[in-house]
Amino acid sequence: MHVAVQQSWFYMAKLINEGVQQPVLGLYIIRGDNISIVGELDEEIDAHLDLSSLRAHPLKPVIH
Repeated sequence: MHVAVQQSWFYMAKLINEGVQQPVLGLYIIRGDNISIVGELDEEIDAHLDLSSLRAHPLKPVIH
């Protein structure tokens, strides 16, 4: 499965003490091996998020 997304962006949290960043990707093509979730965004809810105040804990390592 391959997905092409126009006007795309994603939320990225680097460290727990930094705010969430939202890099703009523009046109983005995702190969099947990299797809974890694709969904529609509620733009009204997203517009009210204060990304600078969001914090995230690191993910646990993947075990194969």
